[in-house]
Amino acid sequence: MAEKRPSENVRKQSKKGISFFTRILIILVVVLVYFLVKILLLMTAAPTISVDYVAEWNKLSRPDDYEPNQNAVPYYKKAFETFWDLPHSAKLYYDVWPNDLNDVELQTIKKWLLLNSRSLNYLEQAFSRPYYWIPLSAPPYPNSFTGAFGHMVSHLQTSNLLKVSHILDFQIKVLFTDGRIELVLERVFQLYKMGAHLSGRKTLNEQLMGIRFKKMAIDNVFGFLDRQQIDAKTLKQWQQMLEHEMYSGRRELYFDNERFITYYIIQRIFTDNGRGDGRLIPGKADRFIEPTIITLISPTEEQMEEFFRDRYLKFIWSALTGPDRRKTVATVDKFFAYVDTLKHQTPWQLHSQGIDSDEEIHSILKGYVIEEIAPQVYQVIEIYQRLKARESALITTIAVLRYKEDKEQFPESLDQLVSAGYLKQLPMDPYSDGPLVYRRQGSDFILYSLGADFDDDGGVHSRWGDWYKGGDQVFWPVKTFSVDLIPL
Repeated sequence: MAEKRPSENVRKQSKKGISFFTRILIILVVVLVYFLVKILLLMTAAPTISVDYVAEWNKLSRPDDYEPNQNAVPYYKKAFETFWDLPHSAKLYYDVWPNDLNDVELQTIKKWLLLNSRSLNYLEQAFSRPYYWIPLSAPPYPNSFTGAFGHMVSHLQTSNLLKVSHILDFQIKVLFTDGRIELVLERVFQLYKMGAHLSGRKTLNEQLMGIRFKKMAIDNVFGFLDRQQIDAKTLKQWQQMLEHEMYSGRRELYFDNERFITYYIIQRIFTDNGRGDGRLIPGKADRFIEPTIITLISPTEEQMEEFFRDRYLKFIWSALTGPDRRKTVATVDKFFAYVDTLKHQTPWQLHSQGIDSDEEIHSILKGYVIEEIAPQVYQVIEIYQRLKARESALITTIAVLRYKEDKEQFPESLDQLVSAGYLKQLPMDPYSDGPLVYRRQGSDFILYSLGADFDDDGGVHSRWGDWYKGGDQVFWPVKTFSVDLIPL
């Protein structure tokens, strides 16, 4: 009995040792197989398309009491079809007034306008319609973001709208130079109407183009005021008409299209178990989420391959360990709710509260694949707020010039304009907690915004203070820029 005990102990120890290492090995194999199977399933998974977000967007964006014959879109399309582009050598004229051109250059512009008479006629028919609406559609089996929602929002390219807008822009300048003042404001309002057509529930790209058209109209009026003295009666008429056009047609910024695009993409890059849960599908994410930026300068083919390989591996890792579909949708809702709070605040209000919206947005979206498709919110808000400031500055400038015509002197302050009935309210500066800066300056006056550096640089013009040295956005006196024309 005593002799058998050592061998029994050895057998027991041996069994215990084999059992321990075997269990570890089995666990590792099971884990490895689990992840391999999971990766394989995710790579071969297909999304479940249960919501038609295109139809949802069309329903939301469709004008109330929609009538097809009241839609401006068909007439814009005809204007594109009959449009003659400006000769390439003459495109620098965009920034030049006709009275700064020689006779040959001016005749080139007038001949070009004559060629575009039909296009202008269609534009006028478009302006007489109350709204601009394009119902979107999508291919049934889109293979990428560009082939899906990205393709749908480009049915009527804003680049075409920009091209035909130059017909109005040039005609405004030519009419003014020829002394046909009675037609000038009509064209200005038409250009402004073009911008109004693109405001409201449109794509962000369309809204930004609409802002650009309104800015073109405003800059033209500033150009008139700078180049010619206008009597007080005409100035008052202009002010009243512009106030009505600007304030009655103003729409807030909308990010609804971007929200629907995000839902659309989520539905196509995540699985769905019917309860709102699901995991990322790496292959779908790779196709539908286009890289926002490639930091490499002139990358080689090998560098590009490495970039996209690393990106695909990132999607695989996110599929295994990242947020699921439910959390992603909740984060999207949180993001757009935050955007709605931002769009009602001026840059100054955000600055004074110490809010860095880009950092806040990054903290909301960090770790989510949708971060790559989030719009640049602060920049868009700035552009919108700058348009409002430019509108107010134009109305204020006209009011100051009216006062000068009536009183033979400039007002001492903007408050004096309000109390005398020349202004309904003070023009607020989006970059300060007060109105635009106004003061008399020799035989003239100056009107400006503090700009993006949020401080008063005394009226040093630098295009909204975006220059690294700061500066102010000066509305008056009008800043003119020299342009070297291409000789004909």
